[in-house]
Amino acid sequence: MAENIFVYVVCGTAEHIQTLHFSLRFIQKYSQNRVIVVTDPSRNQLPVQHHTVVNIPTPAHYTNHQASIYLKTGLHRFLNLEHNYCYIDTDVIANSPKIDQIFQHQYGPVAFAKDYTHQHSNISTFSPWALNCGCLEKGISNQCPHLVQAIGQQYHIQIPPDWVHWNGGVFLFNHRSVEFMQTWHQLTLHTFELPFWRTRDQGTLIVTVWKHALQNQQCLPQQYNFIADLNNADLTISPRGTYALHPGLPKIKPYFLHLYSSPLHQEGWSLEKDLQTVVIQRNRQQRSQLYRQQIKQTRLYKSLDYLRLVALELQLKYRRITGKL
Repeated sequence: MAENIFVYVVCGTAEHIQTLHFSLRFIQKYSQNRVIVVTDPSRNQLPVQHHTVVNIPTPAHYTNHQASIYLKTGLHRFLNLEHNYCYIDTDVIANSPKIDQIFQHQYGPVAFAKDYTHQHSNISTFSPWALNCGCLEKGISNQCPHLVQAIGQQYHIQIPPDWVHWNGGVFLFNHRSVEFMQTWHQLTLHTFELPFWRTRDQGTLIVTVWKHALQNQQCLPQQYNFIADLNNADLTISPRGTYALHPGLPKIKPYFLHLYSSPLHQEGWSLEKDLQTVVIQRNRQQRSQLYRQQIKQTRLYKSLDYLRLVALELQLKYRRITGKL
């Protein structure tokens, strides 16, 4: 009988192994399903402390980062696809007993959530972080056209610059995913040889989605991969534990939190202390500042109204004196 299984991939430094161990504590708290870790132990500075580990050798000439991506995009080659899998990045933590319900959302050959890092996320805002196009070095980090252009030139795929791409931090796959995963794997390994492309798997994920005509497929609900980035000044968290990318958006209760800008490997790091409290206090300061601005504007408008009345009275007095009524 097919199982539902969570799977992590890790390679390299102590920081990455410690981040994995932190994430494992949360998923083991909330999930009733089996959890496995895929790794290349020859690369690891610390042993992986988990009961089910799959050891896979990686090409020796790869960096640790490349080796991790090699394992992640190649999971269809290393696991028994009689089962259903949910891949999770090590910087993703479980936040609800409802995480096991993710396996009910296998909408197509694969299922990913959209890459909502902030309110206006799309392929153009991701572009400076996907390529060595020089935009980040020039201080252009909000958006650029180079990823859309590079995909068009290299793969002859035309993608609208406002298309919202998928995030690779959480995704579902099984035996129906082999063709998609193999395309993603091969494209990603090829970009390792292209200096213009940063060592990532998300740019090639975009290409794979469009190659397989899945760009309009239903995605995982945001609850299953809520990106809580401390660099997003609009990030909103309520004392009740609900989150939103912007104060004007509906708040949701995330089942998985994606915390790539938080140092989960640091001893003593706490979700409540180092994320929730920080953001809640920041939100209060922002609301207070906004309130003060509104008060100033209200006072300014009242002052302007008073000046208009004074000017009108002076104008009427002048007309009475001069007889120009």
